[in-house]
Amino acid sequence: MKLAVALGVAYQVDKATVKKYKEYGIDLEEASGQKHHLLPVPGVFLLDKFGKIQFQYFNRIAAQPNSFYFKVSIIWIFELIDWRLRCHQSS
Repeated sequence: MKLAVALGVAYQVDKATVKKYKEYGIDLEEASGQKHHLLPVPGVFLLDKFGKIQFQYFNRIAAQPNSFYFKVSIIWIFELIDWRLRCHQSS
């Protein structure tokens, strides 16, 4: 999480969401060992066969999982990955 904070791609989970997560059996404090209630912003890295980053995408607006933008971002990320895989297979 230190890296996510340093890169500016972490967000603070509000108390209501922390409570809702606990209702679903997700304990952020137990999982992280911290009480900061931070999560990384949704994002993706696409690497080439050498491990070099070829594409990166972060959506800071979509940081809240209940947001419309989060859902659209997830769909967009999977479509992008599918497109990149199809391009790679055809070459």
